[in-house]
Amino acid sequence: MHSNRSSCYFALLVLAYLLYLSFGALIFSSIELPYEDNLRQQLRELKDQFLEENPCLAPDSLERFLGQVLEANNYGVSVLNNSTGKWNWDFTSSLFFAATVLTTTGKAGVAHNCS
Repeated sequence: MHSNRSSCYFALLVLAYLLYLSFGALIFSSIELPYEDNLRQQLRELKDQFLEENPCLAPDSLERFLGQVLEANNYGVSVLNNSTGKWNWDFTSSLFFAATVLTTTGKAGVAHNCS
C-alpha cells in the first residue's frame, strides 16, 4: 500500500513538473514570438531595400556574405567598425576556461565516505 501511494505521489510530482514547464514555455513563447516575428519582418524589408539601392549586388552574393558574417559572429568576431579588436581566445581567457573546466568537471555521484 505504501509503495502504491509513493508511486502516485511521484506521478503527481512529474505531472506538476511537466505542467509547470509547459506553462513557462507558453508564457515565454507568447512574450518573445511577436518580437521575433517583427524583427524578421524588419530584416527582410531592410535587406530588400538594400538590394534595391545597390542593384549591382547579386542577392546570392549578399546571402553568402551575410552567412559568413553570422558564422563569425557566433564565434564572437565582428565585422563592424566599432568592434574593440579584443581576442576571445587570448592566453588569459584560454587559461580561465581551462581552469574552469578542470575545476568543475569530475565524477558524478561521488560521495565522501566518513567511516
